[in-house]
Amino acid sequence: MKQETYNGWKNYATWLIALHIDNDQALHEHAIELVGDDDCEWGTAKAAIHLRDWFYELITELEEMIPNNALICDMINCTLGQVDWIEIADHYIETYREVTKKELG
Repeated sequence: MKQETYNGWKNYATWLIALHIDNDQALHEHAIELVGDDDCEWGTAKAAIHLRDWFYELITELEEMIPNNALICDMINCTLGQVDWIEIADHYIETYREVTKKELG
């Protein structure tokens, strides 16, 4: 039977990306700041696009460090293609709201 979720996330790829963002303080803080642009007024879909584009920029830099290794690049891109960026955006929007609430209250 196919597993529907992975550790509470839509799938393994989504969990994996969120895990790595959450486990790196600089990445985590940047993700929160990114979705906090315009006080989240632009919504989850736009936040998801911003997060996806930012993460693809990070991966492009990584791929440039490992040139001529098509297998690794293909595996990375395959995994990223399975990520549910809306779910990740929801997660960081909620985190942004919690952080903002703590700072204000």
